[in-house]
Amino acid sequence: MIIRRYLVWATTATASQRAAAADVLVRAYHQSPLTDADRVDIDKALIGLASDSSPMVRAALVEAFKASAAIPMPVFEALLAAGDTAAMTLLADSRAVSSAQLVDCVAVGDPASHRRIAGREGLPAQVSAALAEVASLDGLMALLANDTAVISQSALQRMFDRHGHSPALQSALLGRQELPPFMRHALMSFLCERLADYTVDRGWLSPARAGALQVEAGDMATMALVAEASDETLERLVSHLIASGELTVGLLLRSLLCAEPRLLTIALAKLTGTPRGAIEAARGIPGRAAFEATYQRAGLPGGLLAAFHAALDALDKLPPPMRRKDGHLSLMMVRHVIAACEDMPSTAAGPLLALLERFAEEAQATQGAIDPSPAASPLYANWTAAPAVHPQALAA
Repeated sequence: MIIRRYLVWATTATASQRAAAADVLVRAYHQSPLTDADRVDIDKALIGLASDSSPMVRAALVEAFKASAAIPMPVFEALLAAGDTAAMTLLADSRAVSSAQLVDCVAVGDPASHRRIAGREGLPAQVSAALAEVASLDGLMALLANDTAVISQSALQRMFDRHGHSPALQSALLGRQELPPFMRHALMSFLCERLADYTVDRGWLSPARAGALQVEAGDMATMALVAEASDETLERLVSHLIASGELTVGLLLRSLLCAEPRLLTIALAKLTGTPRGAIEAARGIPGRAAFEATYQRAGLPGGLLAAFHAALDALDKLPPPMRRKDGHLSLMMVRHVIAACEDMPSTAAGPLLALLERFAEEAQATQGAIDPSPAASPLYANWTAAPAVHPQALAA
């Protein structure tokens, strides 16, 4: 009865009076015991306020619902239909709007509403997923800039699938901590490619030299990801590397020389269909005949098998304190492999030794100062280190 009187009163009330009534109606909707008839009447009253011609009234209604537990769907739709500041405020921070309502709004909303929703504090994963499917690049950038938004890996992948060509989106994706390693690798590959193309376009490097540096930079970045990855995420990364053609024998050798054998183990398991445990067991069998058989089944080049044997030997001898697992090459291990490969036939040894020498220079630059001398540490009592190999020694 009271609500019906309000409906009659509202036909002659001023805009300021109707705005003042909004808070009373919202509190009555949530707090007062209502009959079914009263519930129908108050719904009509709230829809009337949501459809009011006065922006002042709609803004007052949004403010009244701002801290409430829920907003009726017809009222929500009526407010959105106006498309004004009040509607945007409702989307941006009203707690009354449910996740389901936000998902519906994403489906039918415009770029402005998408940006408002993307910036909501504590945005749920299902709403982020909806935005990932339909939002424009600007909307996705707003979502990625929202540190409180929960974004699933599948939603991140969908953004990359839709707008991965955008450098701005690539940079924003790299800023998300939850970005899986295989996606981070793909984005870093794009970055390395763009940098290589830029140096060639400017005439700073030849295409061949830029390509070589691109590969080396990509492999260094990959090992940084490998060092931080769990076994599960590393398996996805290896699958990505195989599918993209970026799992090279040079990267596998680098992984051993970084004291990180998981990459090689998982790669051999995927390439041969052998259980990972069997691969790990094969590495420990004296003579490494079982490892050699697995290596050959994986289709890896036989000419580099000696380098892998030497790297595995070096890894076995490497004292635990030196297994830093930081993705950096171990200078001691690289020198050990160089010494083991110097007696190989020159046709096979030339490119390999050139690669190993680049590894040695990189290791010297990044961590040579913190690699203790065998003579200075009792940890290396059983280590036979090879002497440093100078660049001119490989010139031939």
